[in-house]
Amino acid sequence: MKGMITAMKTYKEVIGEILYPVMTGQQTPISVSVNDSGQKMAGVKSSLLYYDADANVELACLTGEYYRVLPMPFADAYNYESEAMGQKIDCSEFGVPDNDQEHPLIKNEADFDKIKWPDEPLKSGQIPTHIKTLELMEKYTGLPTMVYRGIASPFSVACAICSFKAVNKMVRRTPELLHVLLTKITDEITVPYIKAIADRFPGINIKLADAWELVPNVSPQVQEEFAFTYFNRVISATKDLNCSIDFYNSYGEKYFADPKAYLKRKLDYTSTIHLSGSYGDDVPYSVYHETVLETGAAIWASISASDIFAGPPAVIIEKVRRLVAETRLGVDPSKYILVGLAGTSRPEHIKATIDAFNTFSQLPVPEDFSKIQVDYQPIEMSFETFVKNKAKENPDGYTFKWLDDAKF
Repeated sequence: MKGMITAMKTYKEVIGEILYPVMTGQQTPISVSVNDSGQKMAGVKSSLLYYDADANVELACLTGEYYRVLPMPFADAYNYESEAMGQKIDCSEFGVPDNDQEHPLIKNEADFDKIKWPDEPLKSGQIPTHIKTLELMEKYTGLPTMVYRGIASPFSVACAICSFKAVNKMVRRTPELLHVLLTKITDEITVPYIKAIADRFPGINIKLADAWELVPNVSPQVQEEFAFTYFNRVISATKDLNCSIDFYNSYGEKYFADPKAYLKRKLDYTSTIHLSGSYGDDVPYSVYHETVLETGAAIWASISASDIFAGPPAVIIEKVRRLVAETRLGVDPSKYILVGLAGTSRPEHIKATIDAFNTFSQLPVPEDFSKIQVDYQPIEMSFETFVKNKAKENPDGYTFKWLDDAKF
């Protein structure tokens, strides 16, 4: 019965079932990030989860199997370079580890000599742990690593090691010095890191996290001069490598008089239009739809995490219906994907999101979404029972060494 979970299957088998409609042309892929939900339900602390590859991947895979979606490892893209250089990291009990903005590694120009890799990039800091998570993901899922997300843009690295406050001060008072800093980060940190990733994972898509420099965190003028300038430098220096480069550029358009023009400007640095669900009331869905039709770009379309959190399931389903009805028609199916960030929402809200995504991703694309019924069925087994059943028989061969640290 749909909605029931057979705990004794391997996750590889479940992934085969998840991907069958996609591989046979019955629907387009979907992506729902459920890791935060898994961590909340298991009660595993971040100090273990983000620093132990086995715990990281096993909980990510168990959560993905529980909700019947594809997994991704727990990771925070803004820490790897900075931590390797010696930046202090704050790690709250259940939050994402973050750079300590009150104790920056770089306090003045005299500290610029600290901007260097202590070893080869993939052997530095916590990067070996991240690489191991990718290897374990391949082992347990059978899926190749196609995207590398554990890397940040030069401007975001600068904010990690200097603090966002200090970088903004340099923008106002010493812009020439900030250009020196960003050039050094680009040439001595970012580009060597990308080269190492491309060597380890030939043909991979490398997505650089860039939230610090997005509007409204900075002005459009600052973004152009201090972010996009170094996007160009990165792209130029890596153009001959066996990889593709993308920057997320995932929001900011609602602050522009012409949001469509800004969406098109961002396509110089990303292959994908990001429709953040929280922008739906500020920038009409039609703007994103028209931009995709005019440019041929891919689109990641989502409802907001707050909508998933608020629920209830029936409301979530209708929000997804409106989203696809206004953004999917006429778009190349291979370039349309529904994306959800579930956070710590209730399991029934997450399941409703996934069921709606699967239903409205069907192929061929319907001309009318209004009459399509979503067969929403809550998961009948608790996450605790599911994990304990998996641990008992362990068809995947997980270590489960972290289970003693879980709240159940």
